[in-house]
Amino acid sequence: MRIGVWGDSIVWGKGSTNGGWVDLWRRDLLKEGVEVYNMGICGDNSDELKARFGIELESLMPDICILGIGTNDSQFVLEDNRCRVSLADFRENLREMINMCLSENVRVFVLSTLIVDENITDPLPGGVKSYRNDLLRKYDFESQKIAGELGCKFVDLSSLLELEDLSDGLHPNDVGYKKIYDFVRERVLFRDENL
Repeated sequence: MRIGVWGDSIVWGKGSTNGGWVDLWRRDLLKEGVEVYNMGICGDNSDELKARFGIELESLMPDICILGIGTNDSQFVLEDNRCRVSLADFRENLREMINMCLSENVRVFVLSTLIVDENITDPLPGGVKSYRNDLLRKYDFESQKIAGELGCKFVDLSSLLELEDLSDGLHPNDVGYKKIYDFVRERVLFRDENL
């Protein structure tokens, strides 16, 4: 089995001393003959992910695709008074990526975003950008809705972590990544129907 995990810095593992949840998966599942590919890029939003997704999907051709995107889409740019990627564009990007997978008979799981510590992220140091839980939940709502419409599984991580599980207010620490590892593994590999 081959699993591709696409997304942003949380997929990539920023804030971890051991590579994050995807790399934990890669190391552990390789022993079971499962190949896991970390396709996370720090800072990516759904516009940027969609631009690279088709060619990477075609090259990798996984059995399972996990999409962990939305955090940077919801990033609020204070001087522009708007999110980095509009909800409408996010919906279209996510729908297009899921449809690419489904056309290749790739099973898709869509992850929600996590919580953030707004004492640190609203605004971020420098005062020009912000991450807020209310905006993250709006993007999660759209992710869940699209996943349901297209027959994919939505994995809700939004209440999984506590603030102490974050390394910098935005990214998980090792404890947080281990929680994500366990939670997602159970729902993807054991096909929990009660997501």
